[in-house]
Amino acid sequence: MQRQLKALSGALIWKMPTDKLPDDSRSLSSMIYQSLRETLQRSEQWPEVPTDKAGQPAFHQEGVDIRNYPELDVFGYNYWKHNLSLKLQRESLIRITETLKLRLPTDSSSPSVISSDSLNFLYASFVVDLHRLGRDTWTINKENSEAISFLQQRNDIECSSEQDDSIQCSFLLPDKQREQRLRAVLKVLHTGIINFGSSESNLKVWLPVFLLLLPLQEPLPVAELIRVRLNAQGLLEISGIRHALSNHWRYPLPSSGRDPWTGYLYAVQGHVATLDNTPMEKFSIPSTWSTTWRFKTFLGLEWGDCLHYFVSPLIKVLTPQKS
Repeated sequence: MQRQLKALSGALIWKMPTDKLPDDSRSLSSMIYQSLRETLQRSEQWPEVPTDKAGQPAFHQEGVDIRNYPELDVFGYNYWKHNLSLKLQRESLIRITETLKLRLPTDSSSPSVISSDSLNFLYASFVVDLHRLGRDTWTINKENSEAISFLQQRNDIECSSEQDDSIQCSFLLPDKQREQRLRAVLKVLHTGIINFGSSESNLKVWLPVFLLLLPLQEPLPVAELIRVRLNAQGLLEISGIRHALSNHWRYPLPSSGRDPWTGYLYAVQGHVATLDNTPMEKFSIPSTWSTTWRFKTFLGLEWGDCLHYFVSPLIKVLTPQKS
């Protein structure tokens, strides 16, 4: 079976303000989702999704789908019309798989991952489902005539009959739009997100000090292999990088050089002390580890460098040139 690029598995560490954050992982994940959504909406000027009286996406209106509203594409939706027995659902492309709050240990024997009112860093591992980016399908039972009539209000979509007694309405974005949305998501992950709080005057900026991205053949949480702790000096010690890179599901990206890319690493000096027990400035994958699957590292580079060296070949694989 031919390999396909389907996902990115990632690990992110933000330098945090000292405000109190939720203790449980679910609440932390919800806060990250909301902050990421609002940051993208404002920074990319995404249009607000029209809603019906129930507060759900107004799918009966022409143009209301993933093609025109990036928020629906990236963060998904739950749509349920009880009177029509019509349910349309799309999961978020971004799935947060693990979160940890880290603070300075009070002494060398203290655990480095504990709840506290004085936080220093927030860690999250995540998966981005690339294979669903810019693609969506609505499936309706052929016997549900009311739901079919409901969707027939839309003159801007085409639906087809399937062999399993269903009707499918499919949406596919042009390659250029898929590229723009992927760049937008990765740019925000790389440059930081804003937690807007309850008011404009209460916004807090979460600045990333570590980011690992691994292209994969399947949407698996490989980056959960990463382990993080704070040392007594308040610097991050990060391990498990080589372990994650050796995963069977990695997908090598073509590069302009001899070796393919198997990942992207961003780390900020002054916050990260060691990578796999090696001082950050000396970290590299030994040549004996593999001469074919080399891991290209760029430590402390600006977003433009990441865009050029990693995102461009990533997009080329996702959107191959038509012959």
